[in-house]
Amino acid sequence: GAGQAQGGSLLASSNFEAIILSGNVFHNAFMREVKIGNRKELFINYFIDSSDIKRKEWGGNLFRGPSPYSEYRFKKKDISEFTPYENQILADIYTKLYNVTRVEPDKNSSLISIFATTSNEKLTKDWIETLMGATEDFYRDMKTKKTKQILRVQEGRLDSLAYAMKYNDKRIARLTFDNPNVVDPSGIMKQQQISRDNTYLSNQYYTQLANVESLNRLIIEQTPIFTVLEPVRLPLQIVKKTGLSTRLSGLIALVAMIFIITIRKTYLDVMSENSN
Repeated sequence: GAGQAQGGSLLASSNFEAIILSGNVFHNAFMREVKIGNRKELFINYFIDSSDIKRKEWGGNLFRGPSPYSEYRFKKKDISEFTPYENQILADIYTKLYNVTRVEPDKNSSLISIFATTSNEKLTKDWIETLMGATEDFYRDMKTKKTKQILRVQEGRLDSLAYAMKYNDKRIARLTFDNPNVVDPSGIMKQQQISRDNTYLSNQYYTQLANVESLNRLIIEQTPIFTVLEPVRLPLQIVKKTGLSTRLSGLIALVAMIFIITIRKTYLDVMSENSN
């Protein structure tokens, strides 16, 4: 249904790629749980353990040692509660996954393809599925946000009416018990007045209950449905890449090898001259 929301709407189909690759959607995906064997784990912890980020981005080099980020474990909480240290780790993981994730809309239809490439095919599958789940949550929250706000107000009114009805019921029960022993006719009038109030409150309560039910149905109608035409299935296609980092590592290794060979040759020449 990407073609349904058009114009200047945030949920317009032209914004889908920007939304799915946004920090908000990525961060919510990081905090989703994935099933690993017989246990569940936050995706961000699963990614740290299963990807090559420990060996590459956090592995260290000639100028700095390995990063301590690889030992950190995240706990389930809202993104707004993250510490600056956690935000730094989050930024590294977001950058890495952003660079390996791409969205390609079909030029001839409203269908959209999502691709990702990681060092682990199971991780790739879980990332695509987790990202799709987080994107669906974002669209659902945005589409139903206003209705949910109205629903909370209506539910508050419904609770107030329920409390007033219970209080009135207790008053009626007390007056019904006391009236046979009361000579004053005003007691009967008071009972009739409270009964009228109770009837009014009952009508208001059931009207409000109908409003709440109607809003709940509206939320269901507004909830977008994501249909996956081609689920991610294992095994995945293996993509071999020789990127800049790989070429740079090879160049450094070559220079180091030449340096070691030169030092060794010089050492052997010096030792040979000394022995002569």
